[in-house]
Amino acid sequence: MPYCYLCYRDFNSRLGLTEHYVQSPDHHYCKYCRIHLDSASQIQNHNEAEHAYCRLCERHFKSNIGLHEHNRQKHASVYCVPCRRQFLSPSNCQSHLNSSLHRAEDTFCPSSGCSIAFINQSALMLHFESGSCQSDINRRVIYEWVRDNDRSNVTTNPARLSQRGGFPPIATDRSWNGQAYECRLCRFQYRSLASLNCHLASRRHQKKVYRCPSCHAHFVSLSGFCQHTESGQCNVLDYKEAIDEVLAGVTRLAL
Repeated sequence: MPYCYLCYRDFNSRLGLTEHYVQSPDHHYCKYCRIHLDSASQIQNHNEAEHAYCRLCERHFKSNIGLHEHNRQKHASVYCVPCRRQFLSPSNCQSHLNSSLHRAEDTFCPSSGCSIAFINQSALMLHFESGSCQSDINRRVIYEWVRDNDRSNVTTNPARLSQRGGFPPIATDRSWNGQAYECRLCRFQYRSLASLNCHLASRRHQKKVYRCPSCHAHFVSLSGFCQHTESGQCNVLDYKEAIDEVLAGVTRLAL
């Protein structure tokens, strides 16, 4: 007589024992492969790796084509059709769709010594902020231009603009403590004055001066602001023209 050694139960048939394995939460059993696994996560991983299985519905399909059609129709917000890939959330799926895998690199750096292509404005702004552009634009240059030209404060919080844009002052030889150049804000030490100033120019000690005009979320950098608006999390259509003017002005700095 079929017997479950884990549950100490007899069954009238082999089929009854198998159904017990499948339905009982105490068993992690694959009825297709006829194997036991040690945990719920292991059976989940096994199903996704070995079978046409939808983890959201906990449902098996006869073929990968059937699974693909199911995902395309039932899980469109978290499913990339070209890649046949399912994501945990709509935002993760959208980030994937906005990546270079699916977006053409058609936003060009206008600097004559650069001309690198990017997939969107936020990537271009990040390029500028990093200081790697041949035009010598960096995060501080961008802030100073936005501060002086975004009169309607569509991208910034005016209450924070007086704080040097969140930029600590440039370090001088007075930062030398006898052993190294020391950051007066966090006490990190550096071998050279240039390294200390690179640290001060990074995001670590900057204030969040950029602000979404819709949800009022704050950001350290203009590229972070752009990523937020491009994500579609907020409806910024009413401010699109003003935002585009600011970004166009920053881009012209590279000419």
